Amino acid sequence: LQWSALFLWRCDVAIRSMTQSLLVYCTLLFLSACANKAVIELDPVTSLPPERPAVDPTLGRRLHPTVEAYFGRYANDGLQGYVQRVGEQLVARNFNNPPVYRFTVLDADEANTFSLPGGYVYITRGLLAYLTSEAQLAALLAHELGHQATGRFPYDASHVEGGAPSLQRLERALYAGATIPAFLPS
Repeated sequence: LQWSALFLWRCDVAIRSMTQSLLVYCTLLFLSACANKAVIELDPVTSLPPERPAVDPTLGRRLHPTVEAYFGRYANDGLQGYVQRVGEQLVARNFNNPPVYRFTVLDADEANTFSLPGGYVYITRGLLAYLTSEAQLAALLAHELGHQATGRFPYDASHVEGGAPSLQRLERALYAGATIPAFLPS
C-alpha cells in the first residue's frame, strides 16, 4: 500500500509539473505572436529602425522657398530671431562641427513642427502659442534636430495625434516629390 501511494503521489507531481510547463510554453508562444514587428527589427547598435532610402540633402534648399510661400513666414523678426537662437544653442552644444541650420516660424494656426533635409527646421505659430517655456521650445527643436542628425525624416506625419491635416498633406507631398500646386485646395 505504501508503494502504490508513493507512486500515485509521484505521478500527481509529474502531471502538475508537465501542466505548468505546458502553460508556460503556451503563454510564451502567445506572447511571441503578439510581438511588434517594428520592435523586433530595430538595429541592435543604434536602436533605430532599418535604413530607409537615402533622402536628397538638397531637398530642403529646393523646397524652402515653396514652404515659406505656401504657409508664409511669420512676420515677427523678434520671434524668428529668438527661435533661431534657441536652435543654434542646441546645435552648438550637440555637434562638434555644427552644420548650418535654419529655424523658421511659419504663419500657420496648426500646432506642428517638421524639418526638411539640409538643416531646415519649421515650427508653426500655432504651436508656439501652446508653449510655456523655453525648455519646451528646445525639446521640440531638439526632436527635429534628431531627424537632421540621423537623416531619418518621416515620410508621412499621420502619427501626429490630432495633427494638422494641411501640414500632413504638405509633408507627404514634399517627401513624395510633389510641388505645392499638386495639393493646393481647388
